[in-house]
Amino acid sequence: MRPFNIMIVDDSKFMRESIINLLKTEQDMNIAAEASNGLEAINTLKSSTIPIDVIIMDIEMPIMDGAEATKVIMKEKPTSIILLSALTREHKKTITALLNGAFDFIQKPGGKSITFDIDKVKKDLIEKIRFSAIANLTQRFGKKKEFEAAKRKISRYYDLVLIGTSTGGPGTLAKIFKIMPASFDIPIAVVQHIKEGYSKSLAEGLNSASALDISEVDGFTNIVNGKVYIAKAGYHLEFCATGTQLKLTNSEFRNGFRPSVDVLFESALANFKGKILAVVLTGMGNDGAAGAAKLYNAGHTVIIQDENTSVVWGMPRVIYEAGTYHA
Repeated sequence: MRPFNIMIVDDSKFMRESIINLLKTEQDMNIAAEASNGLEAINTLKSSTIPIDVIIMDIEMPIMDGAEATKVIMKEKPTSIILLSALTREHKKTITALLNGAFDFIQKPGGKSITFDIDKVKKDLIEKIRFSAIANLTQRFGKKKEFEAAKRKISRYYDLVLIGTSTGGPGTLAKIFKIMPASFDIPIAVVQHIKEGYSKSLAEGLNSASALDISEVDGFTNIVNGKVYIAKAGYHLEFCATGTQLKLTNSEFRNGFRPSVDVLFESALANFKGKILAVVLTGMGNDGAAGAAKLYNAGHTVIIQDENTSVVWGMPRVIYEAGTYHA
């Protein structure tokens, strides 16, 4: 198997050299190209005589930033993109890039300083490169017209939709919510694995491109039909005993995550009065598998994203192998 070909995109030459030095000892990785801004990255990607498997890209760059470049690349020549950036407090551009299809992101340990210790993120970066290099980026989703039949079926048979996702989730959720009509009249609760401080911007980004009312849960919240509730990063999202409210808890991490898909699924099973449709989308790991099995065995419906459309077929695969889903 040939090494993964990597392009590094950063307006700082120092940063590009630091990343090269970080990766040069990895035998399965080859630095195939460099670029100093998003536009140069697009042109380099198009003109490259060898296939680029992974792009490591900064966000804040002159001429064209990483968020806009991600949008163009994912439309014209889909390629796995890992964002490596010093982030502003609002994180708007990072969330935009994730919604546009970036694989994942890593925050520079030293913020905007170019003297940070890149070795602090070495393990995380290398792991993400290897996962993203084999990720399937040919995601396919229906159009609004095609969703109408599914909407009528869901409205007829279910009272609640639960969604769990991780790596690749923001872009996948954006595609799904974009085609869902305002007439969709069932509440949706979502757990997306994401760093603390980013879930509000994620909810706002999803809301701005959807006919649905999408918001981050930031305390006790009454469930309203037709609204989408995004778990606040750093907290579990759970149903209250009444089954008509959502709450945030800071109990222990589950499967390494808080919020956890399993916690959401299990609390819905214990407290929500009605039929549940649980959906597990793209993501690494096994979060959601235990909760999905309990919902399945209790007679609720579990569906999973298929391998062909998943960015990472990890969470859905575990459920597929257990057989606790509905075809």
